[in-house]
Amino acid sequence: TLIYDGVFTEKVIEVLLKLRRLGWRVIVDVESEHDAEAIEKYPELEIGIRVKPITKSHGKWSSSTGLSGKFGLTINTLIKLKEDFKWITERATLLHMHPGSQISRFSDMKKYIREVRDVFKELLELGFENISMVDPGGGLAYPYVDLRDGKEESPDYSVVDYAKLIVGEFSSLPGNPDLVFEGGRFIVASHRLLVAKVIDVRPYSAVRNKEYSNSLQSYVEEIRSISDAKMFISRIREILASLRSVSELDLKKRELYEDLIALVEDELAEKVVSLVLEGKIDVSSVLNDPEILRILTSPSRRYVVNMSIFADIPDSVLVDQYFQVVPAQSLNKPPDVLASIADLTCDSMGEISHYISPGVLLKTKAPLFTRVDFRLVAVPGVELKLRGVPLSLPARSEDYYIVVLDTGAYQDTLAMKHNLIYGAPEIIIDTSEEGVSVRVVRNGEIRV
Repeated sequence: TLIYDGVFTEKVIEVLLKLRRLGWRVIVDVESEHDAEAIEKYPELEIGIRVKPITKSHGKWSSSTGLSGKFGLTINTLIKLKEDFKWITERATLLHMHPGSQISRFSDMKKYIREVRDVFKELLELGFENISMVDPGGGLAYPYVDLRDGKEESPDYSVVDYAKLIVGEFSSLPGNPDLVFEGGRFIVASHRLLVAKVIDVRPYSAVRNKEYSNSLQSYVEEIRSISDAKMFISRIREILASLRSVSELDLKKRELYEDLIALVEDELAEKVVSLVLEGKIDVSSVLNDPEILRILTSPSRRYVVNMSIFADIPDSVLVDQYFQVVPAQSLNKPPDVLASIADLTCDSMGEISHYISPGVLLKTKAPLFTRVDFRLVAVPGVELKLRGVPLSLPARSEDYYIVVLDTGAYQDTLAMKHNLIYGAPEIIIDTSEEGVSVRVVRNGEIRV
């Protein structure tokens, strides 16, 4: 069965008729009066009725539903079409609706599926007695982070919960309709990952100057509590404001300015971490102070990576889609630093600087910190949003790679040639009864 949902042209209809002659069951969605007029000439084609859902869901694609949604018919429009095109009730064999992508809350999904159920029942009563198939669309959320907390990256239900919901709502209905599964994102997301080589490691921000660091070190050593740390930051800010007020900073003053920033970002971070590890302050006091928490969850390095975010994971820029990034090696070692991931484009948006730390999955009782830059990585029982990715520092001349997980939906299709940089070559691995085949696709050309 082929369900076509899209704009009609003579060329499209020719293809659909050809597929039907080849043995396909072809169902064509009607979403407007124009569609009905176009399909009226081809009585051999079955039609689907696509209806706009009014159930609102949370997430990036919440605008897909509602009366102003891009796709589908309002009920008033459908009733008018029924009056104007008498053949519609006879030829309609499908009800099609769609809630938008990545519905992360099961409560939203329940409301939506029950709306689809009710619309189906009422269409039967309205005279659409030949509808024997229901396509509730996509929306089944993929767990980019498997925390089951109902956030955009982590649905609070499983595919089993989804299946039980749909079967439970439709199994007792008159007509026993066939159900169509359209969970494309859930199916393909895990089937592709991106591997990219680190080609440079740079400081993320200011770098310490030992001359100034030594003279200011005594102030850091006096810190004994979070309140001491906040008072220290306040004093540094006053000095920085004073330096910024100067119309022109000579190199010496700029050197001091950068060193003060580094003092806060590096030495203060190290001091606070040491106090936590020594048991002198509790990690909860760090979590409850936004300023200190920001320092401890900010990157100290920038890893320049041989990739283009625009070509390889464009949804990261287009819709702020989250993709988990992990190192390809040294997974058995604690991370050294928090790092932002910068691509090769000359665009400031070409950077990944967030990481969800699933502390609820942590097996230890103590918080985890990076080994070199003293950043907070994970806290048992707490979900953290870090501003950098935990990574190891590559050894000199080491080939070091990162992996971006779960990019199968639909990053290769959406890829753009921003700054004339093509996406990475695709290595396609297929398995069958005959064995394993490997193909390499570079700039659209397949090499076996």
